[in-house]
Amino acid sequence: MAEETTVYASEIAGAEAGREVALDAYDAADAAALVRADAGTEGPSSAVAAVAVDAGRDFVDGAAKEMMDQLRREADAYVNPQTGKTMRWGDTWRHHWGGGVGVGRPESRPRRMMADGTTQIMPASTDAGYALVPTSSDKRALEEFYDECNGVRWSVQQNWGVGEPCANGWHGVVCHGGRVTEVWMNLNNVACWGKFNLTSLARLDELLYLDLSDNLFSGMIPEELFEMPKLQSLVLSSNRIEGTLSNKMGRLTSLRHLDLSANNLRGTLPKSMGKMKSLEVLYLGESGLEVRNQLSGKIPEAWSGMTSLTRLSLSGNAGIKGKFPTWIGKLHALEELTLTNTGLHGDLPESIDQCYNLRLLDVSHNKLVGTLPEGIARLSRLKHLRLAGNKLEGTIPEGIASLAHLQTLDLGANRLEGSLPASLERLRQLEFLDVSRNQLSGPLPGVLTRMPTLRAVLMQQNAFTGDIPDAFFTELPVLMHLYLDNNRLDGELPDQALLSAKHLLEFHAGNNRLTGPVSSEFGAMPRLASLQLRGNRLSGSIPPALGDAGELARLDLSMNALTGCIPAALGNASDLAEIRLGTNKLEGPIPDALGALPLLRTLTLEKNSLRGTVPDWLATHPCLREADLSANKLSGKLPESLWDAELDDGEGGYGAIPYLPARHDRPAMSEQRTINLGLNPLFCPLPEWADEVHATCRQAELLALDPAAGPSRGGTRLTVTGTNLGSGPPNAGCLFGKQGTARWVPAVEADDVRVVCVTPARLPGESTPSVVVRVGHAGEPITRFGELFRYIQ
Repeated sequence: MAEETTVYASEIAGAEAGREVALDAYDAADAAALVRADAGTEGPSSAVAAVAVDAGRDFVDGAAKEMMDQLRREADAYVNPQTGKTMRWGDTWRHHWGGGVGVGRPESRPRRMMADGTTQIMPASTDAGYALVPTSSDKRALEEFYDECNGVRWSVQQNWGVGEPCANGWHGVVCHGGRVTEVWMNLNNVACWGKFNLTSLARLDELLYLDLSDNLFSGMIPEELFEMPKLQSLVLSSNRIEGTLSNKMGRLTSLRHLDLSANNLRGTLPKSMGKMKSLEVLYLGESGLEVRNQLSGKIPEAWSGMTSLTRLSLSGNAGIKGKFPTWIGKLHALEELTLTNTGLHGDLPESIDQCYNLRLLDVSHNKLVGTLPEGIARLSRLKHLRLAGNKLEGTIPEGIASLAHLQTLDLGANRLEGSLPASLERLRQLEFLDVSRNQLSGPLPGVLTRMPTLRAVLMQQNAFTGDIPDAFFTELPVLMHLYLDNNRLDGELPDQALLSAKHLLEFHAGNNRLTGPVSSEFGAMPRLASLQLRGNRLSGSIPPALGDAGELARLDLSMNALTGCIPAALGNASDLAEIRLGTNKLEGPIPDALGALPLLRTLTLEKNSLRGTVPDWLATHPCLREADLSANKLSGKLPESLWDAELDDGEGGYGAIPYLPARHDRPAMSEQRTINLGLNPLFCPLPEWADEVHATCRQAELLALDPAAGPSRGGTRLTVTGTNLGSGPPNAGCLFGKQGTARWVPAVEADDVRVVCVTPARLPGESTPSVVVRVGHAGEPITRFGELFRYIQ
């Protein structure tokens, strides 16, 4: 144990000298606490020379004495929880909280930069016996990285620059044994000045893991990377790194995880990477928000040397091309193989069964031909099989049913024929089945109803026939997505069976030959979000109960033979965003309740027989982007709210349909609306901007009055006949008298060719017994000329 010494102030003169003594006493007590911590420990003494303060020391400042007493108590109680012994200076326990060289030293002390790049803390003038305490060499490297990569703009920079990185928990820095071994700076808005470089980080000679993904790095892969031989994991995905993959990649023999996906890399795949025998994960594919890799050439056979590889993804590199590599069977450790959209052609080889550890095989959207190889059935651990978007032919092999762990089977967009094998019922874990866009035929396979784990069944664009079995809704308790569009299905829609589909989110059966009514039970499905039945032969009215579907967001009943009115109850389905009811036989007005739907963005009602006026909320609704009301029988005047004469039209002039309002994801005046009111008998004359909404009009003409005369006291039931007279009450009526002073009388009956009004009493003092009668709309005349009605005594 070091011998205690006492530190005395050489002179106390006034308040200023007293303050210096107090500060020196604080420093001396700090050293004394370390000396006491060393007591009872074995091994070498502290790296700092021991200096203690006399317990009876008088402090000029009472607050300083109180602080020193508290520090002494804390120091006495501070022990290493792993050994149970008093904490020593330089002890390195719990490095993710702190520890190692430099712990506890005041940051206010002067520093000196050494030739080897380390920073040394200088002793104070009164620190007798204090040795120089070097800071970690890793700190300087991290500080340079911070400065070079615009650290002040990082999203998170917690504790960077405060003390030592290991001692003070710098954000994203992990230490072991007092050295920086991991740096995790993903999604932190990191962008270096100029091009991406690793000069500073390469000096972290114990660095094992480096994750800089989802940032703003640009430039080529730095040469310094190949001077980091201990690196085991490098993740640079979702940046803007460009250039080619260097042949020096093969030098990184310790690397186990390499992720360069979603960048802007080009060129061929280097053969030297086959020397990376420790590599377990290699991701070079995928596309980011703005960039994507465009690697090309064949997959080198030398890569068969990466015998530790468990995950390989080259997805999205459409220029790779070449045949599917037959040597892939040498990678026995492979668990995930993703070669989506890489331009591969030829057959899928039988040798694929040599990758017997495969859990994911995704070679979708390539140019593979031939039949499904039997070798796939021997991949007993396979969970996800994705072969969509190729040119595979033949039938679906029975052997697939032996893949007991299969959860995903995606065979969509091929040229497969026949029907689904009955043996598929042995796939007791299958959740996702996609056989869409093939040439499968026959009735909808009953085998599916014996697979209760199914969550998604996609069978659209085939040639399936017959009706839709109720068992699809009653025997599949967790079914969420059912796509049956573009087949040859007939019969009526299920009714009561729908009540069993508690989890169904999407039911699409458009472009078939379904008949009968739309079941009101759709409104009782608690999770239904999308109902698309367009292009069938459905009849009857739209059930108001659809308004009770609380999560319904998309409703498409267009191109059927539906009649009646649009139910105002649809306004109760507050999640509705798309309503498509065009090409039916619907009548009546457009309910104003639709304008109160807060999320409505698409409303298409074209080619019906809807009457009434054009809703004035089409251009003021906060979300409505598309409104198509063309080819109906809407009348009246165009609402002034459809046009803003002061808006910039983008062509140097003024006047435009109001833009969608600004929102958190949409700046002001960035998204236009489209409104189509063509082929409706709107009243003439139309405003100058009518072409912008494709509006058309028909001139109203008055042909005759019946009777042509009546008593002066009024009360005559007058029938006015003509053409294009409007859409009826409550806006239709008659105007009696000269323009400007005419009296408005609402119609008691009205349609497009006839308006019935009750004549008012003749005004006293009128010079003639006759009065001009015109047809009007909302108090304004719509006929250019009128007919005379004669009052008689």
